[in-house]
Amino acid sequence: VQPAKYNTVKSDCYELLKILIEYIDPDFIYNTITLNHNSICKAHYDKLNKSPSLIIGLGEYTGGELIVENCLFDIKNKPLIFNGGNSKHATNDFTGDRYSVIYYNI
Repeated sequence: VQPAKYNTVKSDCYELLKILIEYIDPDFIYNTITLNHNSICKAHYDKLNKSPSLIIGLGEYTGGELIVENCLFDIKNKPLIFNGGNSKHATNDFTGDRYSVIYYNI
């Protein structure tokens, strides 16, 4: 897999995200990290995912739960492992400043 250009452009952020996953779940296997800022995703499947994803929400916000197969999951400072390749998921509306970090394999 070719490293993403932001791995070097935003290398400090990339290194911190690698430290974060080591703290959350040192055994979680991933080859890709996505960092979203104030993004709302409509219901979708992750077509390229090869295995489960680990997601966590960070920031000062309210709402913003992850909706997986019509179930709400509060991911604010709470990691969740789910399979986005076979579970339809979306982002609930929110107010504030919301980051989501997703670790997964493509």
